[in-house]
Amino acid sequence: MLKSASRQGAKEIYEQTLAEAQIVGESALYAEARMGEMLERIPDKKATSGGGSRSLPPGVDHKASHHAQELARHPEAIKAVIAEAKKRGDIPTRREVLGVIRKDGHAVHYSSETPEHYTPKVILEAVVECLGEIDLDPCSNSGDPNVPARMHFTEGDRDGRWFWSNEFSDGDDDCEIDAPEYILWIRDP
Repeated sequence: MLKSASRQGAKEIYEQTLAEAQIVGESALYAEARMGEMLERIPDKKATSGGGSRSLPPGVDHKASHHAQELARHPEAIKAVIAEAKKRGDIPTRREVLGVIRKDGHAVHYSSETPEHYTPKVILEAVVECLGEIDLDPCSNSGDPNVPARMHFTEGDRDGRWFWSNEFSDGDDDCEIDAPEYILWIRDP
């Protein structure tokens, strides 16, 4: 009986300590991201004096500044790592967040696990900022689309309404041009 009570007490202490460590880890990530936001606001010396890089506060080196600014630019990665760490019963770390950022940013170049490679969020955000909206994602993923477009075509949508071709034709069979890029043809219903 005493042994069982002792185990229960140890388990409770462990769970309480883990919960506190998770809070500390989460707080450290958000504090470092906030520091990154502030560091991004420091004017570049090149823009103001013609040389060098940013003047960093004492005790902050370029590597720490870079890490903090990466965290600031990717709050979704912080949230994902925190959620995953809680599921695993672990403590979220900067190293994990930076790993997620690197993986998401280079998935197209470094992964051969799947033929599906999603456009990185930073690219999509830039396109939407520039164009205002995206009309069509002709190669959308199933489920929750990665691209915020008004219309999505997935592999399962290949029902004769649309097809890919690398030949361009103006309707005259004698006039075909071999286009270097593929063209999406949508048939009128």
